Amino acid sequence: MDRREFLKSTSVAAVAGSTTASVMSAAKADSATIASPPVIKSRREISLTVPLSLDTLEIGAGAFRLARRIETAFDDRIAISISRCQSTGLDAVVAGKADLYLGLDSDYAALHPGFAILGGMPACEGLDPVTQHAWQTIGSGGELGAELGERFGVHSLIAGHTGVSPGLYAERILENAADLNGLRIACRGLARDVVASLGAIPVSYAESDLAGAISAQHLDAAEPLQAATNAVAHWAYQPGLTPGGFLVSLGMGLSFWHGLSRAEQATLEGLAAEAHAYAQAESIGRSATLRQIAQYRRWPVATSTPGDLQAALDAAATRVVEHVANYDDLARRLVDSARVFRGHEPAPGAFTA
Repeated sequence: MDRREFLKSTSVAAVAGSTTASVMSAAKADSATIASPPVIKSRREISLTVPLSLDTLEIGAGAFRLARRIETAFDDRIAISISRCQSTGLDAVVAGKADLYLGLDSDYAALHPGFAILGGMPACEGLDPVTQHAWQTIGSGGELGAELGERFGVHSLIAGHTGVSPGLYAERILENAADLNGLRIACRGLARDVVASLGAIPVSYAESDLAGAISAQHLDAAEPLQAATNAVAHWAYQPGLTPGGFLVSLGMGLSFWHGLSRAEQATLEGLAAEAHAYAQAESIGRSATLRQIAQYRRWPVATSTPGDLQAALDAAATRVVEHVANYDDLARRLVDSARVFRGHEPAPGAFTA
């Protein structure tokens, strides 16, 4: 064999082969490096505030659970700290003191009475929990609520529910509207206007303060957000002032919302919906437990609101809601929309706790 041909067929080929192998090996290494980059997570610190007036076991636990679920869904790219505020929560977000708030839309009626319509209406004007949610999900309630939120620079998502009212806890027998005159009654939302129109004195309160005897809080009556095992009163008049209860909202500034990607927005919407479903289930379970406990408790005695008193409450609720509707065009559209949708609600008795 010619020497030059021998070199071509041996050493050169060997060098070429080793070079090719080296290049391929390097390419594989680079490929592996590109496919598995070092993971460096930057955590964004955001704050979630809950009003002190809502600092109950259920709502507090719900806020903590939702915060942890959000952190997990965002793969720990965010860390959520939970605080309590003296304000409504929405005020804290608008003032830049918090990124998120968890609260009741009904508590923001001072900004616009339409918030009270969204949160939960009184007596015969109210919607049961399922219909209330449907109105804001497939009805026009959600669009109108978004329009209202934009006026104040906030975006909110339904993230819970207090459940149906446990009733009006009272320390005395109530038979008609005259029996409410001068009574100090702790209640929320438009129910405050209803009882005030009948001569009672609506009182603001922290939910946790209702533990123990109602009379110890210098109250004659109160409507707790949720049935409590330790709220002592002689009577519990059902279905209560706000039979359908109140929606709980997760709110944030518009800049925060628009700063999220579409995928992140969808994730947050899904987690809020999950929190709402969990709260509904929790409410049903709590009511079932309390029905069992009621067999062994002397007080409060659950009783239906007398017909004369209920008729007075219903008439007052209609007047109050109509007054709200006259506030402006958006309030009118909210009221009319809710009233039209009420035709889809279940038969009487759906408010039973």
